[in-house]
Amino acid sequence: LGDYEWLLAFEADELHRLTDAMRAQRAVEARLHVREETPFFTGPRVELADWVETQPCE
Repeated sequence: LGDYEWLLAFEADELHRLTDAMRAQRAVEARLHVREETPFFTGPRVELADWVETQPCE
């Protein structure tokens, strides 16, 4: 599989726990096989119904 065929989803109550997990994963030997580093996006979890309410109406 290529690098873009993987998607990892993480969830934590505190952001530093996610960054600590990412740093730990980047320190393993398997990391040597990753060709490109992809962006790391963060944001609050929002229920779909709440998200829909925030979208502009056309």
